[in-house]
Amino acid sequence: MNNDLRDSLKLWAGAIVFGALFWIFARSDVLRGAVDSVPGKWFWLGFGALGVWNMGKLIWGLWQRRASRDN
Repeated sequence: MNNDLRDSLKLWAGAIVFGALFWIFARSDVLRGAVDSVPGKWFWLGFGALGVWNMGKLIWGLWQRRASRDN
C-alpha cells in the first residue's frame, strides 16, 4: 500500500468518525446545551474570526500561487 492510499484511507476514516461523533452529540443535545451557554456576542465573534482566518488563508494561498508562477 503506497503512502497516498494510506493517507486517503486515514482521511476517510477520520471524516466518518468525526461525522458519527457530531451526529451523536447533536442527537443527544450536548451541542445545543454547549451552544446555548455561550453568549451571542462571543458566538458571532468566533464565527467572524473563523471567516476572517479562512479568507486570509485563501488570499495567502492565491498570492503564493501567483508568486510561484513568476519563476
